[in-house]
Amino acid sequence: MENVNLAEVRVLVGEADKRIQTGVKYALQSMGFKSIEIAMTYEAIESAISADGVDLLLTETEVPGGEVCELMQKIRVQDVGENPFLVAIAMTDPSDEDAVKNVLNAGFDDLIVKPLSSGNLTKRISRIVTHRKPFVVTFDYTGPDRRSKKRASTTQSVPLIRVPNPIQAQIDGEYRTKAFREKVDRAKKILKDQKAERLSNQITWLIERIMPSCMDDTLSAETIGYLGSVSMVAKQVLDFISDTPFATEDVTFTTADAIAETIRANSGRPVPEQFDQLHQVARLIKENILPADMPQVIDPMAEPVPDAKSGPAEQQAAS
Repeated sequence: MENVNLAEVRVLVGEADKRIQTGVKYALQSMGFKSIEIAMTYEAIESAISADGVDLLLTETEVPGGEVCELMQKIRVQDVGENPFLVAIAMTDPSDEDAVKNVLNAGFDDLIVKPLSSGNLTKRISRIVTHRKPFVVTFDYTGPDRRSKKRASTTQSVPLIRVPNPIQAQIDGEYRTKAFREKVDRAKKILKDQKAERLSNQITWLIERIMPSCMDDTLSAETIGYLGSVSMVAKQVLDFISDTPFATEDVTFTTADAIAETIRANSGRPVPEQFDQLHQVARLIKENILPADMPQVIDPMAEPVPDAKSGPAEQQAAS
């Protein structure tokens, strides 16, 4: 990363082993990073991120006090900290397959296997600065697109979202400007709107699998499980829908939760009227929340968010 000023980039290293701390810090300093802090516990990492003091998180997946993968998921869905777009790289043992899987599902930008080399670290960070992956939002994941380019071109079912890059913003001197904060706020709103859509779509998917059982004498364990999932997902939507363009649809999700719970409590015996109500819920979600046309790319870095009435599905796709 020649001719790039990294002095203002705030780096947090999450590592309890002092020997590894020293090696990582030396590698970062050799790249030009100046603001480097060490956090040895889960609580210390969470505290630094909550204070909006981190642009780049380079961390072990397990530290005293908790699992950093769980924290990463909370960061991406805006439950921890003010900026869900901090750059995050996980360090882990290549032989720990579960840890690698957890990293992929947590929303990290990249994964580096130990032992670390200065050259590999430089390469990974340089790539993120210049070619950060767009984010995707599904009902159970928010973070950088995990698919390969070839697979993404044939399986895309959700928009790619261009997100702010705090490292690049610090390099360009843009981080503390009003314009950059507005970009972050637009992108945060889009993530929430997309999450509401994806969870809503999950409810319709579940209802489609429940409906064929309406004429059965008793409901199967699988169908009862689907009903439980409808209640769970509906509650998730209700937890944050007030901050989205779909706030007026809260009754739809309250109804979905209540009907699903009622059917489950009815000793597994179907009541046709209740299934009709579930079908109505799915129809309302499709008409009022799910977009008729899914944009391939959403670019909050360039386009202002439209008013709440139009909804996220009507945002301009990036050119």
